[in-house]
Amino acid sequence: MSASFNDTRPSTPGPTERPTDDRVCELFKPRVSESFAPAAPEPEQAREKAHQLEARMLQESLATTGWNRTEAAKKLGMAVRTLSYRIEVLGVKKPQ
Repeated sequence: MSASFNDTRPSTPGPTERPTDDRVCELFKPRVSESFAPAAPEPEQAREKAHQLEARMLQESLATTGWNRTEAAKKLGMAVRTLSYRIEVLGVKKPQ
């Protein structure tokens, strides 16, 4: 059975129709949670914090595996070569 022309479903604007001003305002109105969100840290600060967190995760994983890179990589869900690269880039050192 096909839809009849007397269908009462609400229509959605087509590609050539423009939404009403009220609808546009609703689309761009900030949500309550967005308006009270804290300011985002500067990109460089965020990158540095991410690197610190990653270095700490690598250090802890390596410490729990006795610095066995293969086991640490398995535990972290990454390739051994990726782990080795991240250790070098982040400057993670084995404690003496």
